[in-house]
Order: sequence, then structure tokens, then C-alpha cells
Amino acid sequence: MKLMENPLTLTQWLRLQFPDCSHKDIKQWLRLGQVSVNGKTTSNGGMILRLGDRVERHKQGGLSAQPSASLLPIIYIDETLVVIDKPTKLLTIATEHEHQQTAYRLLSNIFDQQTKQKPIFIVHRLDRETSGLL
Repeated sequence: MKLMENPLTLTQWLRLQFPDCSHKDIKQWLRLGQVSVNGKTTSNGGMILRLGDRVERHKQGGLSAQPSASLLPIIYIDETLVVIDKPTKLLTIATEHEHQQTAYRLLSNIFDQQTKQKPIFIVHRLDRETSGLL
């Protein structure tokens, strides 16, 4: 959708476009990388949009989307070990409030789809705000 009015923040624009969605939903879209401006994914809801900016909401990476290897770059893999590069804003394992959008769930789904082999186990965790090898 093209921005047609006066400059707004990304969050303001999303709230106008999706009036039935809560502020919490919009913040989650941003956190999960489901919003892009001019083709670049952003989590910055405070960014000022200008006339001509193209804003898109992508359901990829969302709770109902099928995970893909691009969400979790595989750094190393052998018969017993998988090392991924976990991005920030992604939980390692489930919490009381988030069960689906985790590194464990995404990786499990990838391997279930591709190999149908043994289950995977997390041997350590990284905080949501921490990126790195897992």
C-alpha cells in the first residue's frame, strides 16, 4: 500500500490500515519481522514514513507461517549436531506466552519436513535480544 497522506510513524500508519488489530498485535508484527518499508524488513515502529514509501505486511515468519531455513541460517550440521545463527527478537524455547515462534519450533519443523528423523534437543539457550550461535 502506498502512503497517501501526511507523514506518520510506521505504527500510526499500521493502526490506520488495520483498525481491528490491537497495538500489541502491531508491535508483535514488527518484532517478528512481518513488516517491511520499501522492501526492507523493519522493527522500528517509530520510523517516519514519507509520501511514496511502500509498506507491506508479510505473514511469513508469523505464527501460522511455515518456517524456512532462511529464518535460521544453518552454520554447521552433521549426524548429531546442528548449529544455527539465531537472530535477535527470536526466543530459543517456548514461554508461557509464546509457543510457536521459537528457534526450537522453527528448527524442529524444518527437520520434520526435510528428514523425518530423530527429534532435536536444545543444549543451551540465548536470550530473546541476543543473536548468536545456538
